[in-house]
Amino acid sequence: MIYCATNFLSSLVIGEQAASIFLSVHIPRGNLLQGQALQEFVIDKIDDLKGQDIISVDVKGKSSITDCMIICTGTSTRHVMSIAEHVEKAAREAGLMSLGVEGQNVADWIVVDLGDVMVHVMQKESRQLYELEKLWS
Repeated sequence: MIYCATNFLSSLVIGEQAASIFLSVHIPRGNLLQGQALQEFVIDKIDDLKGQDIISVDVKGKSSITDCMIICTGTSTRHVMSIAEHVEKAAREAGLMSLGVEGQNVADWIVVDLGDVMVHVMQKESRQLYELEKLWS
């Protein structure tokens, strides 16, 4: 019985070490895109696809889920979708994983969650209706 328990504990330790090695090799760490650098990166990617009326709203202390919201306008559902896809793809290529993307099925308002930065890509009508800038300012 003691032998079995010792083997079990040894396998747990070895398994834990293997998991630690796996995580250190397969999960990117130390991403340089945080805070202001991440905001500038996102704004640049939105600008690549001619997103309009780009603004950054600091919500530190007001929101428990993000530090900054970047809001922009797309001219059509296809434009809104293209901007959101471009931001998500560029973030992934830079080593960031989005925490989620919502609204792709309707595409009048798509949210890309990048952790420190939440990106809202909206059609003009949705942006005027919800007035996120006023809500969070």
